[in-house]
Amino acid sequence: MAVEYYNTIKSAQSEISENIDFAKVILNTKIEADNRVMLLEGWCPEESEEVLNAYLESTGVYYETAIPTEEDKVPIKLKNNKFTKLYEMIGELYDLPNYHEMDLTPFFAPFYMLFFGLCLGDVGYGLIFVIAAIIFRPKVSEALKPIFTLLIWLGGSTVVMGAITGNVFGYSLIDSEISWLQEAKKYMLNADKLFTTSLIIGAVQIMFGMVLKAINQARRYGFAASIATWGWLIIILGCGATYGLESTQTVNAQLAKYMYYGFGGIGALMVFLLNDIKRNPLINMGAGLWDAYNMVLGLMGDLLSYVRLFALGISGSVMGFVFNDLAINLSGNIPILSPIFMIIIMLIGHGLNIFMSSLSSFVHPMRLTFVEFYKNAGFEGGGKKYRPFAAYKEEKTLF
Repeated sequence: MAVEYYNTIKSAQSEISENIDFAKVILNTKIEADNRVMLLEGWCPEESEEVLNAYLESTGVYYETAIPTEEDKVPIKLKNNKFTKLYEMIGELYDLPNYHEMDLTPFFAPFYMLFFGLCLGDVGYGLIFVIAAIIFRPKVSEALKPIFTLLIWLGGSTVVMGAITGNVFGYSLIDSEISWLQEAKKYMLNADKLFTTSLIIGAVQIMFGMVLKAINQARRYGFAASIATWGWLIIILGCGATYGLESTQTVNAQLAKYMYYGFGGIGALMVFLLNDIKRNPLINMGAGLWDAYNMVLGLMGDLLSYVRLFALGISGSVMGFVFNDLAINLSGNIPILSPIFMIIIMLIGHGLNIFMSSLSSFVHPMRLTFVEFYKNAGFEGGGKKYRPFAAYKEEKTLF
């Protein structure tokens, strides 16, 4: 009965949804001149404006067009390329950007893929994802194909990061004695290097988010509104670069001191005195001090949050190693049966590890994106997805 009536039910559902949408339009129509005039306001993408105007001209309807203002709550229609479009479904789990700010999907997509690979971090697990996605993608409906395409990208990232961290089904390549791997080991990340790398990646994403925030502020409100953010970037990046040059003895201590003064002084001037050029300097000073308090504590907490990339990567590899060890030790020495028991234990163990590690690798990069990155990028959100007033398309049966 499900197979026989599925398309009938879908058709009825589409008809009911169309009737509801039409009723909503009528309810949102303003009636004037003793019910002789009906006023309707709607939104249209720029690329569809000519088609809509031509239709309205042909019907003799009077219409006016206008560019949205800052106060208008405009529905959102995201525009991304084939790669970043795959990550829109992840961004929508949190919130859509409002019409007047930039869409952060293209900027967090590469980081999310990298984070997923670091958290799962096993060549074998990544290959399973890639192979399974390639096999099942042609067999699913069009609505599900993007999910399997995304799975291919995430699986590929897991393969690459698993090779860099030296993990294959819980077996550590770094600790192995394979002769032809000895030269490649110096490029692999052990636990200490992975910890440091996680913090470096976190610092890069946070700084990148602050740059996007400054650009968005300047684009929306003018350069003056972004002065404080640029000031913090000058302090952090300038002093950080100076410290790196001094540590590598590229510059001497005397020159480094002047560089600290220069970057710190210019940045402090922008943060504490020029954060709002229209206000009293004393008020700016107080606002700057409050901003400094929040910035210092916030950046420290945000940066430490990226340690989870290291922790999840290590925990997954340790669990894989434990299941391998259990399979070897619990299988016994019974001819024929021992290898069977060992395979069963490994299948169950690695299956559980893949499930738990994949869930963590999906959720925690989202947390880093929506909390640390979005906050430092000045994300506001509150957008409502654009849903055009149109007839519903017929969907193919899933059976």
